[in-house]
Amino acid sequence: MVTMITNAIQREFRPAISYAWQELLGYFGSRLQAVYLTGSVAYGEALPGVSDVDWFMFLDAEPSKEDLNWCHALRHTVLTRFPVAADYLLTPHAMAMLEGESFWRFALRYNALRLYGVDLLATLEARGITIDAPSRALALGRLGWMQPLLASLRAGCVPEYLFDTPETPCLFARKLARYFVLVEGAYLLMLEGQFISFRALDVLPSLRIHYPEWEGLYKMTDALLLDPYTIDFSVEAFISALIPFFEGVVQRVEISSRQ
Repeated sequence: MVTMITNAIQREFRPAISYAWQELLGYFGSRLQAVYLTGSVAYGEALPGVSDVDWFMFLDAEPSKEDLNWCHALRHTVLTRFPVAADYLLTPHAMAMLEGESFWRFALRYNALRLYGVDLLATLEARGITIDAPSRALALGRLGWMQPLLASLRAGCVPEYLFDTPETPCLFARKLARYFVLVEGAYLLMLEGQFISFRALDVLPSLRIHYPEWEGLYKMTDALLLDPYTIDFSVEAFISALIPFFEGVVQRVEISSRQ
């Protein structure tokens, strides 16, 4: 029997992921080439009942409308049977998409866990398709993405394409912490040649060493990641601490881009 690697995933999420995978394999069969997991569940940093299960599923060809409808129905079934996650993102993609999407290739190599199937990146590299490495140039290339995000954050909102905004304020703050502190913090470390991974256990200690001036924000982030329901500060206070941090990140990238 073909199995999925689940021992690296938080125990609470394993039954749901195993169930969804068995259903997917039963439906797609040999068409299902690989499954990757990203986000907090992949890193053991998820909050049961709050975090999403973010899948990257790749087929040997473009999914049909029937395939997409079936995956949508499976998502509803898994949500009903396994409320441990807030959502299950089960949209399949064609392997060919990776050929023209360098960011996806980078994300699969450095910000995802392969749970099942072919090592798609090794297959692409064997064909001469490159995978970007964490580098100063890659961090600099994000400037055009970061500047409008900073404008949105200053205006007190987050674009819908970044993530769905939770209705519960403390969970919204946790989403902000995971994206703006961990992800953007990791790219700041990348700019300075200090990148290790996108894991909180790597990002936060490195930020504390190299950028200690934002220690207050890091402490808030620690509290949000541990248990957002017990924080002793408001979302507004967190955002007030977050904006100067992200302004500093963007400023460093802008300065480096002119050098």
